[in-house]
Amino acid sequence: MKKGESAVEYYASQGTMAEPGKYVALYDGLPDSIPDLVATVQGVLMHAGHAWRYGVTLSKDQDPMKDSPRRVEEMLRRIAQIDGRPIATTRTPGKRLPVVCRHFALLTCSVLRHKGYSARVRAGFATYFPSGVNENHWICEYWNTGEKRWVQVDPQLDGTIRSGLKITFDPLDLPKGKFLTGGQAWMLCRQGKADPNHFGLNPKLAGIHMVKGLAVHDLLTLNKFELLPWEGTGKDPSDEVLDRLAELTELPEQHLQELRGLYAHHPEFHMPPDWQP
Repeated sequence: MKKGESAVEYYASQGTMAEPGKYVALYDGLPDSIPDLVATVQGVLMHAGHAWRYGVTLSKDQDPMKDSPRRVEEMLRRIAQIDGRPIATTRTPGKRLPVVCRHFALLTCSVLRHKGYSARVRAGFATYFPSGVNENHWICEYWNTGEKRWVQVDPQLDGTIRSGLKITFDPLDLPKGKFLTGGQAWMLCRQGKADPNHFGLNPKLAGIHMVKGLAVHDLLTLNKFELLPWEGTGKDPSDEVLDRLAELTELPEQHLQELRGLYAHHPEFHMPPDWQP
């Protein structure tokens, strides 16, 4: 990050995970508008957990939990293996790459930056899935220059999923409270305003460890380091550090330098030295 750089400037450039690398040619012909760019991502990815909604049966080898691409460059490589055309060409559901929500958010972030938008990934919890809890989820935010605000987008929610889940709000501009960042969830639980057992993947896989994990993930995403959702550093920050993290991630554009410093100076946010992305 350059000295004096604003949040809008910082989030306009690609990070390690979002860089398309040698597969950037697959971005040829990308549309310009937010709705069309999100539709482009939806046309090459499919959430593995919802494959059945598209009439697709996945093989064991297609389980993203077992072999999931971390970087956009690897996502694009696998997309090209299935269909080598630029991603502006929509694939049929059976020809889309099976992934999870994090991949939708990261690829959306990458294509938005490629087209000149300022964008970032956020990690937290969605309140609109029928899992019985506020569900672990990742979305994308972009800077709306005309309205001078960050707009939250859930690129996973295409027409098929919206219809199946009876979602009526606009996924291209999430209403306030539909998505809670990891830091917001942490503070709600810390202040006794929410039950940590209501945050997780399902009622049996929920609890404060989920909240802590997503709070850390959100700090990492705001530093352009978007780990896989099930990855972690193996080191737990103190409650006091998480409190500060939550304060800073609430308004990252106002605290970007501090966010960068918190990430840089706390070893509990760093992967082991021998880890490779």
